Amino acid sequence: MHLKRHSVISGFLLLAGLAVSSASPADELPAPIQALADQGLEIHGQFDAPGGLRGYGASVQGQDMAVYLTPDGEHAVVGTLMDREGNDLTEAQLDEHVRAPLEAQTWQLLSESHWIQDGDEDAPRVIYTFTDANCPYCRQFWHEARPWVEAGEVQLRHIMVGILAADSPGKAAAILGAGDPAATLRAHESGQEEVAASAQPRD
Repeated sequence: MHLKRHSVISGFLLLAGLAVSSASPADELPAPIQALADQGLEIHGQFDAPGGLRGYGASVQGQDMAVYLTPDGEHAVVGTLMDREGNDLTEAQLDEHVRAPLEAQTWQLLSESHWIQDGDEDAPRVIYTFTDANCPYCRQFWHEARPWVEAGEVQLRHIMVGILAADSPGKAAAILGAGDPAATLRAHESGQEEVAASAQPRD
């Protein structure tokens, strides 16, 4: 699915566990880099670095980092590489080799999740929002977004979560399992009809 331009994520997203290495299984990593990978670092790709170093973009538990392999191939240094004038040579490499791939994967995961459409499917802006049926701020956001949604300028994609109260998962399931999830969510958020938690088929 092609995502609309100017997409925005509303809410929270944990990137831990979303990392995917750009290296194929057949690629062999130098021993020090492989040792770090064995300890849990996800290696996303490599890049050229000055001084005979070879750089690798990596991440662990949502934290991105650069790893530099020494010219002899026997040692690795994790950290930020600076030049003689104090310029950071690492940040741009992390943007290209770690953050951009993770961001692309995040958008793909969001697009494939079970979201509920709220607004025109051809709206020029798409906002993914994590919505708990018991969340007053979610309801406030729903109300305050109405002018843009109703004008066809914004499409909200509600990803239902159940975290705020004991019946939040059941309410999320009831909305997702309704004959018309969009209408059910609209009635709930507008205050017309409160959704009750109920058991739903696993799918």
